[in-house]
Amino acid sequence: MKDDGGPAFPHTVTQSEQGSRLFPSEYGIGGMTLRDWFAGQALAGCLADSQLALTAKELAEWCYQEADEMIKARNKEETPDDRSGD
Repeated sequence: MKDDGGPAFPHTVTQSEQGSRLFPSEYGIGGMTLRDWFAGQALAGCLADSQLALTAKELAEWCYQEADEMIKARNKEETPDDRSGD
């Protein structure tokens, strides 16, 4: 399974009015994944370009490829060679 980055807007477990506990990630009410958020942000940037020459399918695929790359970069462990300004 592809790394989705986890929840884009994580929140803690909440208590309902009836007193039952809600676990957002278990019941699908936790919201979008970070991968979806990143793809949406890439999409917004692309749509700001009125000269864009991609089909909707190409654009969606490109946005998710960019999102995957952002997650990879986010997860990359910093090594001494990666630091800038040292």
